[in-house]
Amino acid sequence: MSTPVEQMANREVFTNTFRNMDGSLYDYIDYANTGDVAFKSTTNYAKGGQGGGRKEAFNGAPEVTMKFSTQIITPKLISMLSGCNVESDKNIFKHAKIVSVTNETNTTITFPASAVPANGTLSVFPKGVELVDSNKVDGTLTGGVFTFTEKATSDTAYNCFYRTVITGSQTIPFKSNVTPKSFIWDGETPWKSNGVERTEQFHAYKVTPQQNFTFSYENTGDPGKLEITFDLLSDDDNNLFDKTFLPEEE
Repeated sequence: MSTPVEQMANREVFTNTFRNMDGSLYDYIDYANTGDVAFKSTTNYAKGGQGGGRKEAFNGAPEVTMKFSTQIITPKLISMLSGCNVESDKNIFKHAKIVSVTNETNTTITFPASAVPANGTLSVFPKGVELVDSNKVDGTLTGGVFTFTEKATSDTAYNCFYRTVITGSQTIPFKSNVTPKSFIWDGETPWKSNGVERTEQFHAYKVTPQQNFTFSYENTGDPGKLEITFDLLSDDDNNLFDKTFLPEEE
């Protein structure tokens, strides 16, 4: 009995599950805007006879990539590109504009308890002045409160530059000696066949993010986006990827 040709169409992106190479889960990404899988191989030809026509084709060295773009970004997604784990509560450099408070005896600037300057790192400047030492405000820092050496004549905003540890912050390091690791990728997307939905499962045995990417930051037009390209590599059994179409759901 012959099998009829089934015609299908797709107009949806993949949901993406990434696993470590040992099979443990790494991340689930269901917020991509676009997804593309590109396959190309090198073709060499045996030529012969009058005119040097091509007689035989030899295909090899397949190159497969999976690319997706997203306007929703998470620290864990960025860490895939860096190859480093997300670090918490790291010492960072911070700029804050804080209005001074003057009473009968002194002028102070109070920092939020969540971002107290580390000792020896604070520089305070009046707003709008050149950032040179001669314009720096002299004072002492005690328990998150900066007290001016000389009382100000009026209160205004000051530019404060310092290092601090912010609880709950997430840092993704990028290092010259660390490259992204490989993952197992499973994608899932719906197709339509005669008005009935079918599901495609795309399984890639070994994918590695390319460290060629651009973060876009802008305040006009569409929100910024991140585009990531993965190399689909062959495993020990020469597997690249599988495309599986599940039967219609009853």
